[in-house]
Amino acid sequence: METNHRGAAIPKITVVTLLVVSVLLAALSAFSPLSAFGLIFTAVAAASAAFVCGSVGSLLPLLTGIAAYGLALFFFGNPVRALTACAFVVCALVMNEARRRRLPRTKTVLAISAAYGTGGIIYILLALTVNWGGLSAAAFTAVYDAFISGIVESFASVGFSEDIIDTLIEYLLVLSPSLSICLLFIVGYLTTVFYMTLHRVFRSEPAAAWRIEMSMVSAVVFFVSYAIIAVLSTSKINAVSLAAENIIIILTPGLAIIGIRRTIAGLKTGVGRFRPVLTGIIVLFLIFYNISLFVIIISLLGAADTLANGIRKYRMKPK
Repeated sequence: METNHRGAAIPKITVVTLLVVSVLLAALSAFSPLSAFGLIFTAVAAASAAFVCGSVGSLLPLLTGIAAYGLALFFFGNPVRALTACAFVVCALVMNEARRRRLPRTKTVLAISAAYGTGGIIYILLALTVNWGGLSAAAFTAVYDAFISGIVESFASVGFSEDIIDTLIEYLLVLSPSLSICLLFIVGYLTTVFYMTLHRVFRSEPAAAWRIEMSMVSAVVFFVSYAIIAVLSTSKINAVSLAAENIIIILTPGLAIIGIRRTIAGLKTGVGRFRPVLTGIIVLFLIFYNISLFVIIISLLGAADTLANGIRKYRMKPK
């Protein structure tokens, strides 16, 4: 017996397998929720659960969050920590609703990111209440001190001096809002990537184009922020330059995705025999030589492409 997903026949064994995978990965993500593998596991679990919900036309598969919590509790023995295993349920619910409403991909990613961030805040408040005696100034101070101590130990282990560590910590704290937003965006985007991967594997018809799009305003703000940093690079760090850096970090993931898409399109449709090959070599060199430089260049390319498309659409509007 089979269930249908947009006209595609999905065997029940596939549905069960996807649910088992989502439960297992969600439980394992509780080991280190904010690590790279923890975030990836959450994204895969959310995508799998959302795809199953769309396949069976019901939200009942999300009840597997109970199984994920129980498994995480069995693995780690901490009832509060095990709650992080349920994060995929929130992301899957938002993902399923976004697809049902046919929301653009950018809005879907932002919605998933917001849901994940809200869940994270609720978890932190709950952990403070249970493990630190309540939502008091003393509890927040204790958690902050423990967090800073962990960072100091990490930097000290690689040989940084005390002065450099203090500067780095101050810098990271100032950039922490944008870094958090960037991380949440990546989780949301990965969820859509894995969801679309499942759709391509089990679909019966080609999936409609579903792309990350940024506004022309965001591209302009991105370029202006880089210009501000370039002008103020020789002066001391100030509020203006820090604000510009936060804006750049927030906008970089979306624009980098557009830049990568533009580069891949150029590799496929490049004019001449050697242009695609040369572009590919340059991209690979930047990735292995300096990944930060690659991200900067590819995000600037994405901003330029977004700005050019925005200007083109504006000129095509009837006057």
